[in-house]
Amino acid sequence: MNKERNKTWFPCLAVFFLFTFALTGNAQLIHLKSIPLATGDQFLLFPSERLGMGQVSIALKDRQLDPFVNPAKGSRVQGIQLFGAPNYYSITNQGGSARTLSVGALYQNSRWFGGFLTSVQELRRAEESDFVRPLYYYPGLLSDKSSNNTYFSGYLGKQLIPKNISFGASLFYADLAALDGVDWLYANSQRVEQSGKLLDVRFGVLGELPGQKTYEALVLHTKFDMTHEVYNPVYPVFMRTPSIMTPVPEKEINRDKTNTWGFHLGYRQPLGNKNWKIGTIFTGNYKTHPKIPNYQIMNIPRDPGNSRAFNFGAGFSRQHGKATFGLDLIYQPIWSTTWATAQEKIETAGGWIIYPGEKTVDNNFKFSNSILRIGIQRENQRTGFQLGLQVHTYRYHLKQRDYIQRTLRKQRESWSEWMPSFSFILKFPEVRLQYTLRFTSGAGRPGVAPPWTGIRAESASNADFIVAPSGPLTLQNATVITHQLSVSVPIGDPAENHR
Repeated sequence: MNKERNKTWFPCLAVFFLFTFALTGNAQLIHLKSIPLATGDQFLLFPSERLGMGQVSIALKDRQLDPFVNPAKGSRVQGIQLFGAPNYYSITNQGGSARTLSVGALYQNSRWFGGFLTSVQELRRAEESDFVRPLYYYPGLLSDKSSNNTYFSGYLGKQLIPKNISFGASLFYADLAALDGVDWLYANSQRVEQSGKLLDVRFGVLGELPGQKTYEALVLHTKFDMTHEVYNPVYPVFMRTPSIMTPVPEKEINRDKTNTWGFHLGYRQPLGNKNWKIGTIFTGNYKTHPKIPNYQIMNIPRDPGNSRAFNFGAGFSRQHGKATFGLDLIYQPIWSTTWATAQEKIETAGGWIIYPGEKTVDNNFKFSNSILRIGIQRENQRTGFQLGLQVHTYRYHLKQRDYIQRTLRKQRESWSEWMPSFSFILKFPEVRLQYTLRFTSGAGRPGVAPPWTGIRAESASNADFIVAPSGPLTLQNATVITHQLSVSVPIGDPAENHR
């Protein structure tokens, strides 16, 4: 059976799940995506002063978010601040939703600074259609409809005042009972039980030079490990390929593991008139994937892969009176390779022999992505507002080599995701409130156009994926709608905390 499955992999999707949690405006972990999935804001945990400005960040400070991105930036916090950040997102076309409550504190006194955040989250999974999961085999248990995740983040640092240099270290840990969209990848299953964890460790440096010039450096390491227990219906289920019908076992256990090493460099200085500033960034990520799940939409064994991703970016900002303007331009070249190896000896179409452990398929991606962010803000003594837009354009070229059939296939895909946002701000001596509403469009539930006859990938949503599709992509549109209320309470001199 393994031999037959390897021979018939070609019309299937070569897909695996690359999980990268996303801090708001975070360029240190690079988002990998090769199909236009509508991903929810499951990891929008942290408050942000610039969320409504399209997440502009290269040439602007964000004293609420920056310490959790680069812990050395905690030196910019003034005094003590308590904060809360409840948020809610939903995906149209019954694509799922989540509600999250985050609370924490920021502290800076003399040379030492630190902070923490803890979050609880209820994630509601996407609704299934009768075609995907027959209701008489799917009882709809509460545990199958919603899951609870918990998160913790903390940082600690020290400032060397005479040299104007700050050092910091941070830790982020997530206890995950579910990830948005994973259950859609097992479209014919009765239920999917998930469990796992995410650990992210960072070390950062922030330095200040004469003339209001600043520089930063960051190194990070992230470990992601999930287990999927897949329970299939008691009646026989078959995954269709052009030549055979392969039975699916009643229960299977899959592991999903990804390790990321990364660095980030940034520089900012005034540009001519001191109201203008310019900033630049350079980021690199190297990802290894020691274990990739055997999703039902593929129905072929998969083996490790790796990815190399980079960010080259420049940003501009202007602060004039009560108004602030920001613009970010980022280019993302990414190279990703996945492969499968033979489980047993296989005879190829040309009469050659592939021995166990040798490659049966190679998928090589070359991405050329870009990000544009633009935003404005105007604040007076009591109120303020923000308007912003972020556009993320994805382009890639896939070369898929089949060593069994002795063929080479090429494919190009591209699409754009648009994210307009708006914030309204209320400021009082005792508290600062910021409500943000944003929409993400241009993505949805993708599939593969005919002549492929397998299960369509439109069943997958709300996650980050590298997919080697078997044909041109199709798309069922969906929109992500996100609400966040950020509450900041300064302890001490309010003027110092909000200046």
